[in-house]
Amino acid sequence: MTANDIYNAAAALLFWTEDDKMDYLENVLPILNKVLQTTFLANNVLREMRKKEPFSIFEPVANIDGTVEYENEFLYDILPLGLAGDIGRDDVPEIATALKTEYEYKISRPIGQGIYETIAEDEE
Repeated sequence: MTANDIYNAAAALLFWTEDDKMDYLENVLPILNKVLQTTFLANNVLREMRKKEPFSIFEPVANIDGTVEYENEFLYDILPLGLAGDIGRDDVPEIATALKTEYEYKISRPIGQGIYETIAEDEE
């Protein structure tokens, strides 16, 4: 998944139009890289639970078409929530606050909570 894919998902959560997305494009990478760095260790724990090699260092995404190789729970859920919660706070503060709250809740839970079922399904 690319940084742009994550941005598109975040923009959809904020109900943004294409024009809205263009207004914030220059802010995407710094904010996304902050979210990626914040979730780096949790993603590595999940990788280890799945018997995958953890990433050795955090590498920021260099451009909007750059690939993000986190686990699916992060790519499709947690990262868009974190990005939307930060990038949308000036434009749609009530929506952004709700999304940021959901993001913070999800990253504060123990890593294994709600994920064991996914691992069991993957192993079948």
